[in-house]
Amino acid sequence: MNKLIFFSILLFAQSIATAQSSTFTATKIETVDQLISGTDTIRFSAYKETQPGTSERLVSIHGSEYKFIHRKAKGGVKEVFDSAGNKIASIPLAGPNRQSIFLTNGPQLKFQATGKESWSYTKNGKDAISGYYYVWENKKHYVVHRDDSTITNSVLPAIFLEYGLGDTHRYHNSKRTGAIITTVGVSAMLVLIKVATEDDDDF
Repeated sequence: MNKLIFFSILLFAQSIATAQSSTFTATKIETVDQLISGTDTIRFSAYKETQPGTSERLVSIHGSEYKFIHRKAKGGVKEVFDSAGNKIASIPLAGPNRQSIFLTNGPQLKFQATGKESWSYTKNGKDAISGYYYVWENKKHYVVHRDDSTITNSVLPAIFLEYGLGDTHRYHNSKRTGAIITTVGVSAMLVLIKVATEDDDDF
């Protein structure tokens, strides 16, 4: 019986862990923002002004480097380049398409603020990438959902996460409560697994 309980709990825990989402834990090393999800790490250097009205930062994703350039002219625009200097995306920072992503070799992803600390990018009216952040044990955690499997651009989660790195958002209690419940639930399951294993060892 204990073995049945153990495997039932294990399968349930695995179904949560293998959901189509990633949770990144934020840390800061000097001026570098580091977001870690398992073995997946994204690093954002601080923006530095390279010329009047233009600043840039380096973003490392799986060891590959990208350059995010912020130009203040005409309301502001952000451009993303790969290590070879090819432009991947542009993001207007003002106007009707504010924060939307225009992929050079792909569709436009329209930005939507869905809560005080949640946001999404939609393609043809449907979520392409969405998520939120919450605080748990004095650390900031970002939950990212890849809703459209046809969009495989590896820099897209970094663009999504950079918006959340800003200081203009407040923590939304319902999201935080949901995250806490999930965390507590998984922790409780791990305790039950440990108890079930210890009980099984008595035979």
